[in-house]
Amino acid sequence: MLITKRLRKLVVFATFTMPLALFAANTSQYAVASANPYATKAGIQILTSGGNAFDAAITVASVLAVTEPYNSGIGGGGFWLFFDAKHQKYQFLDARETAPAKATQTMFDNNQSAINGSLAAGIPGEVAGLIYLHQHYAQLSLAKDLQPAITLAQAGFVVTPYYQKRAAFRLKSLRAFSQTSKIFLENNDIPAIGYLIKQPKLAKTLQLIASTEGDDFYRGKTAKDMVEAVQSTGGIWTLSDLDNYHVIIRKPIFIDYKNNQIITAPLPSAGGIALKTMLNLMNQTDFFSLSHIMQVHYMIEFMRNIYYDRYKYLGDPAFNQIPLKDLLSSQHATQILQRISPNKATASDTISSLDLSMNKEGMHTTHYSIIDAKGNIVSSTLSLNYPFGSGFVAGDTGVLLNDQMNDFAIGINKTNAYQLLGGEHNLIAPNKRPLSSMTPTIIQSPDKTVVLGTPGGSKIVTMLMLAVVSALEGKTATEIVTQPRYHMQFYPDIVTYEADTFNNVVLDKLIAMGYLMQKTKAPYGNMQVVIYNKKTHNLTAASDPRGEGISEVGQVPTLMRRNIKHNKN
Repeated sequence: MLITKRLRKLVVFATFTMPLALFAANTSQYAVASANPYATKAGIQILTSGGNAFDAAITVASVLAVTEPYNSGIGGGGFWLFFDAKHQKYQFLDARETAPAKATQTMFDNNQSAINGSLAAGIPGEVAGLIYLHQHYAQLSLAKDLQPAITLAQAGFVVTPYYQKRAAFRLKSLRAFSQTSKIFLENNDIPAIGYLIKQPKLAKTLQLIASTEGDDFYRGKTAKDMVEAVQSTGGIWTLSDLDNYHVIIRKPIFIDYKNNQIITAPLPSAGGIALKTMLNLMNQTDFFSLSHIMQVHYMIEFMRNIYYDRYKYLGDPAFNQIPLKDLLSSQHATQILQRISPNKATASDTISSLDLSMNKEGMHTTHYSIIDAKGNIVSSTLSLNYPFGSGFVAGDTGVLLNDQMNDFAIGINKTNAYQLLGGEHNLIAPNKRPLSSMTPTIIQSPDKTVVLGTPGGSKIVTMLMLAVVSALEGKTATEIVTQPRYHMQFYPDIVTYEADTFNNVVLDKLIAMGYLMQKTKAPYGNMQVVIYNKKTHNLTAASDPRGEGISEVGQVPTLMRRNIKHNKN
């Protein structure tokens, strides 16, 4: 039985046309920007061989699952925001993990790990997401789309300094599980530069996914092997959990700002609501007319209040009454502005009665952006949560499992690995989807289309906020991904910033206004941007220099151009 046959009764379908103006590309180019060179090149190759953006999205995601095990994988989940050029509609594909049916609100109370081991793993959604994309939008066979990932899993990918850094960060967890250590370490230690990471068992699993349209992963031998491995190590998965998993097609959030429209992620992502609130606040402050120091001051206060809203109100909409209309309203922005001083920092403990203190930061996840020559667009953010997820490989499947249970609130006012406070709307419940920061986004301006997104744990939303502002200012793809970053998430009451973000004059003024400033030890984020110029009909793309990804713009072969039918406005 094909996955979507079983899922049709379970998936919530909602397709939505763009309210302002339809989008149509008129180009013979295509572009891919991803966090890994293997993935970008494989995506370009699929597009060159006749695939569309959705084929490329499947290829890029599956190659990232092989070559970036610290960021994403078929044992995890994610979001796809995309534009279907043929039918001129946007959709948001939610393939977020779900809590197992035996999950309880107090399951991590007795020092059980919500980060390491099989108990930390939610039910994976990425495979179901890939199957949905293939069965509804792709042009090539699933076997062809997955073949680059299968080949890399068999032949191996080369260890880089980037890989070494992430392996070092999770070395204890990688060593804790023999299967994991054999695959991702060299003699139980960090692999040398140039060492080949081969994953023949994962290759076999990918082959089974291709030949069964994903059925094996959710109901076949792979499903049984994963459940057996999870249960034998203290996890609570059942075969029914996998069998009952479904993707959800949600309504994207559409935000009108002056002559622009931002299409972005709805719940269970917190990011789209944050972007809408930010733009409401910008509109009421006439943001672009402010001096630089005042723009920074107000942006920090926007961030503070948006993260308070995240803590206080947001969670899986299937399990909570979310005051969404109120949160997205201009009246809510007015209320926020009333508690922002024009010349000094707002202490977070004046917004909430919480006892606030400083703590550390985190990192995770991956993103890629694609536009094809027909005007199809894919913006996708995928994750295992913490680097290398739970650190647990499920038996002989080669599947590295996520630790998305840590994205739930494990208690009211308790923090997760990214020091995000837990609110009651995000408490653990069976079959619930944890709140996420992943925010794939598309911007439609009169003169361009911008496709963007980034990993970065709790910092994803603030990176997107700064990137959207830059895009609205007309910055290039390279300028957007390279701009310095700063971050405030309500708790802890501290502004973190990358080196060179602020000069001494600005930094001194911010400190004098009452901000507690802390420079990050290293740069963060890994943004991927593709821009289509509606006047020149050219594509540009950029990958964040903080990572090891690359972006490429390709040209449709001459013999294939006659087969491209562009949709007209």
